[in-house]
Amino acid sequence: MTGSSTIIEGKQISDDEIRKLFEDLDADGNGRVTLKELQQAQDSGKLGPVHSDVHQLLTAADTDGNSTIEIGEFFTFVRSQERMIASLFHEIDSQSNPDGHITVSDLKSYLEKDEHLKISDSEAEALIAVMDKNKDGTVEFSEMLEVTLMVAGGSKEVVRIWSCSGLPDQFDLCRQNMHPNTTSPMVTIIAGIMSGAITAAVINPLDILKTRLQIQRADTLQSPGIIGGLRQIVAQEGFRGLYKGLTPSLLALLPTWPVYFTSYDFLKANLDNRPTGSCEPEPATLHMAAAAGAGMTTLLVTNPLWVAKTRIQTQDLTSVKCHRKRYTTAFNALYRIGAEEGLRGLYSGLIPSLLGVVHVAIQFPLYERCKMMMLLAKSNERLEELNALDLVVASSFSKTIATAITYPQEVVTCQMQVAGTASLSSSIEAVKKVWVEDGIRGFYRGYLTNFCRTTPATALTFTSFELLSRALKRLD
Repeated sequence: MTGSSTIIEGKQISDDEIRKLFEDLDADGNGRVTLKELQQAQDSGKLGPVHSDVHQLLTAADTDGNSTIEIGEFFTFVRSQERMIASLFHEIDSQSNPDGHITVSDLKSYLEKDEHLKISDSEAEALIAVMDKNKDGTVEFSEMLEVTLMVAGGSKEVVRIWSCSGLPDQFDLCRQNMHPNTTSPMVTIIAGIMSGAITAAVINPLDILKTRLQIQRADTLQSPGIIGGLRQIVAQEGFRGLYKGLTPSLLALLPTWPVYFTSYDFLKANLDNRPTGSCEPEPATLHMAAAAGAGMTTLLVTNPLWVAKTRIQTQDLTSVKCHRKRYTTAFNALYRIGAEEGLRGLYSGLIPSLLGVVHVAIQFPLYERCKMMMLLAKSNERLEELNALDLVVASSFSKTIATAITYPQEVVTCQMQVAGTASLSSSIEAVKKVWVEDGIRGFYRGYLTNFCRTTPATALTFTSFELLSRALKRLD
């Protein structure tokens, strides 16, 4: 830690020095270090050039689980760090002649033997320079202790973050592990499918009403309003009419979450151009790019299922059912669309849907930002322990903003899916059609219904996903 100590090998950091370190972190002087204060220390450089993520630091030092670090816990953490760093220093120094100095040769030998990493002399010199405070070309124990004191997770983590700090482009493990996802892929997939299925079943009546409103002209609506629209469906088709298209909706959810999160993690890892090892927060632009790319990938996989859902939900409209024979099931719809219209039919509406990835590029970064702001406002809580109300507020707000901006694209997509068109010229024709029929308000057909559907739906999906993930991780 910058300016923290002048320890020589074989001696501990003094109690007074530990108290001074704690006081530097405890900005408000209340005897407890919170996540917000750790974040402030990181932003001001007080954690030094080599340190863990602030969430990891808090978890490692907070032994009583109250989401703060008291002075006693900090003493325990520092003494434990001393022993771990001393052991690591001795192991590296013992590669050749244990003389109390880690040399380029020592470091190269250790990394090759223990970490299976081969580096050049110049790369080893770059790593040495990260800790070489007195510029003598070696690392002494006091230098290693000062620089790596705030690395939680053991000697392997010290070596990893040290390597990332000195050689940001050298090691793939830096980018893979800088912000590790503590949730296993299987937990993410199961929680995603379960939460999506719950949401689909709850909001399907509003979804079918929204879809039909997007197809009809504003001046032809027989029962304006949400309640009137739902009553009309029940009167004409019975309660079963409220759940048309549920099967393809559920089928579409099966590949959506695995594809989305796999793509998202891959893109985020490969698009991240931060100086590796700096432990800086992931920028919003990184989340936006990864979300957009993952959204495009997911659309390419699931678009045929959404086309089938839209066709089934709208086939009883007078303006539609005269155009084609009735679909009996989701699988029948998929088969017939593919057989009768080919890929063009299965991927109708794809172009405006791809443009619609702007929606997730807005929603997901905004959701993450909202959660972080709530976390900082409640500095005595961990990110994964935000309560259900916090998650509802963050997800609802982000969805509302994203929907208000991108809703016209949904109207155009729905028009094309019913018509079975997929080209750019068809997109332009769909835009013209809506504009001629209803003007600007045509691009917000069904918006109120959609708002009443998507806001609680998103809150339900995101909140149930987070809560299910936590429950499944406890069982894992």
